[in-house]
Amino acid sequence: MATLRKRPSAHQVFGLLLVLFGLTMAAAGGYLVLLEGSPYYLVFGLLVAASGALVCRGLRAGARIYLGALAVTVAWSVHEVGFSFWLLLPRLDVPMAVGAVFLLPPIRRRLLGVDEGTVWRPTGFSAARLLKATAALLLLAAIVDLPKPAYSLLAKSYSTGKAGHEWPHYGNSLKGQRYAPAAQIDRFNVSKLEVAWIYHTGELNRDADTSAFEATPIKIRDTLYLCSPHNVVIALNAETGHERWRYDPQARLENNGYLTCRGVSYHEAESGHGGSCPRRILTGTGDARLIALNADTGRPCAEFGEAGAVDLRSSLGDIQLGRYVVTSAPTIYKNIAIVGGQIFGHSSQEPPGVVRAYDVTTGALVWAWNPGHPGNAGPAAGGATSMYGSPNSWAPPSIDEALGLVYLPTSVQKPDAWGGNRNPKGEEFSSAIVALEAETGRVRWVYQTVHHDVWDWDVGAQPTLVDLKLGGETRPALLAATKRGDIFVLDRRTGEPIVPAPEQPVPQGAPPGDWLSPTQPFSELSFQPEDLAEHDMWGVTPFDQLWCRIQFRQYRYQGVFTPQTGEGKGIIVHPGNYGVFNWGGVAVDEAHQLLIATPNSVSFYSRLVPGDSALAGAPHHPTATKAGYSRSMQFTAVTNAFLSPLGIPCNAPPWGRIVAVDLVTKRTIWQRPLGTTRDRSALALPAPLGVPSIGGPIITEGGLVFIGAALDDYLRALDVHTGEELWRGRLPAGGQATPMTYISEDSGRQFVVIAAGGHAGIGTRHGDAVVAFALPAR
Repeated sequence: MATLRKRPSAHQVFGLLLVLFGLTMAAAGGYLVLLEGSPYYLVFGLLVAASGALVCRGLRAGARIYLGALAVTVAWSVHEVGFSFWLLLPRLDVPMAVGAVFLLPPIRRRLLGVDEGTVWRPTGFSAARLLKATAALLLLAAIVDLPKPAYSLLAKSYSTGKAGHEWPHYGNSLKGQRYAPAAQIDRFNVSKLEVAWIYHTGELNRDADTSAFEATPIKIRDTLYLCSPHNVVIALNAETGHERWRYDPQARLENNGYLTCRGVSYHEAESGHGGSCPRRILTGTGDARLIALNADTGRPCAEFGEAGAVDLRSSLGDIQLGRYVVTSAPTIYKNIAIVGGQIFGHSSQEPPGVVRAYDVTTGALVWAWNPGHPGNAGPAAGGATSMYGSPNSWAPPSIDEALGLVYLPTSVQKPDAWGGNRNPKGEEFSSAIVALEAETGRVRWVYQTVHHDVWDWDVGAQPTLVDLKLGGETRPALLAATKRGDIFVLDRRTGEPIVPAPEQPVPQGAPPGDWLSPTQPFSELSFQPEDLAEHDMWGVTPFDQLWCRIQFRQYRYQGVFTPQTGEGKGIIVHPGNYGVFNWGGVAVDEAHQLLIATPNSVSFYSRLVPGDSALAGAPHHPTATKAGYSRSMQFTAVTNAFLSPLGIPCNAPPWGRIVAVDLVTKRTIWQRPLGTTRDRSALALPAPLGVPSIGGPIITEGGLVFIGAALDDYLRALDVHTGEELWRGRLPAGGQATPMTYISEDSGRQFVVIAAGGHAGIGTRHGDAVVAFALPAR
């Protein structure tokens, strides 16, 4: 007769799982110790394994040892991160859950000798008491982490004498302030906002894995004008959202790895001028064309270029489609359209970063400026002899019409992460703000935000112009929000810093063939994240947190400006080239001297790979040799976000915030996390961690800040005085765009409009909607 095998009891199964849990933590924790990391995980793992062995034998000592491990965990957690709920939670969640298993009846009976029908009343220092105390600690930390109302010194009322009927430029004004003098929607009635209309572009199922709907519409008279990720230009009735016309340029985008169009521009000619299009819309395309359309009909303006278009590649030599693209709206100054381009690629053989001005009526070239060309400005600077790989300007410039200056934000000179063979002329203008004479393209001044940038910290946001009232004097200022997190405040007449930005020493140790600047400028107005430490590594559980800690110890990190080495696993770049501030920029209420900004904090890792792999298959440009470039590169870079195995940033939250700053005192008035995990969690949990954002804020005269941008699908309205969230509107897809607002001529209602089509690069919900919100119609 066969012997029946006795099934393992509950405590034996539990004990075995504890042993496996403990040994796994101890092994990984031991490796972390070898990397000079925290010994906690090794100690905790050994205690848990010992506890599990005793639990398997049914001994009460197993519970007591685990109780000690839990007490060590609580003390260690508070020591590392204090009383921050979102930092304590992943350190305590799994240990607490495991501790709670000891209180289940089958385990409790065996280890503590408690009968089935007996009410267990623990005495002394018990697991139940410790669990309750730990839960109370987390509750206290959650209360501490709640956003606090902040009351600023700002006036509590806004003038409502002006009406913000239009939004005529990408940033509403050529100054790029993103401020609207519209006050119909205010702090008292914003909670009543509702969807007024939704328009669909028809691109819902088109290139969802590469497109990003980042457009901010402009509003002229009774019409909205915008562009889709595929460069389709659309005119909508501003009151109803009904389509008036659309124009598809049939852009050749098959080689483009990233599809977007952030806006279009408008020009109205003086009476009797303007040819067939006295009112025209200008737009750039992903296949490098500048197109002019009749604003009333959507038909190409025949006298502009060739049949309504200028080929921006024609004078740049042998440029492949998809390497030089236009993603931002052209900027109109008087009768010229100023347009830059975005360069995709990482070698010195990439297209030149030329910025050009064209006659708005004819499309004739007025001037060209190339930061790598010896002469810089003039028609020849945009020709085929231009320096390849020179810095480009892909974000919209801003313009001071009184000074006649256009302010360009520039990118990193190619290649991005290794600069051993860069052109010295281009180096001067890399990652900088450059002021040009708008009529001629000649350089008036340049201010560099990163010297010899090998971290890809280009200036991706439109500069914002504001008149600052400082010490009884009004200074014409420029605010340059940068990827590294500094906001440089410059006198826009001279480029001299208004807010000090002294040079400070930075780490050294360049890879072979390269060099580093010994110092970098650090603005006193900054949202640059604090340097990382091992305890800043985060995770949903101790497992992924431990994984991030091991990775942190394996990479090289010396704080901001950690240099590449070409050796080992590579470096941690913090902040990463996603940027503290990207193209969304900032908003300014000039009357109240108030700045609204949305800083991000996400780490990246970067590793230099020996060789010239980025140039594989690239065409040879004879003029590049004449310009002094060598075709060979010693290194190319591999860069990715520093994420845990669960796809969550390894650095601790908040990963995205929204802040208000008094520009006179440089004091932060309020700040709060921006966005939740509502649309990034499998369980749809709306944890208010503060998530990364792409897109910018706007301010209205009604005392409100409107912001989409975050990784959850909402448009939010915040009180400009306190940061309190007053309203949120659900969007049909990701709102990775800057909203805009206007007053309709037809009904007199104020509308707030945002593109909601998602962003493939950060994985938000794909869509094709333009959504307008307004107060209920009377």
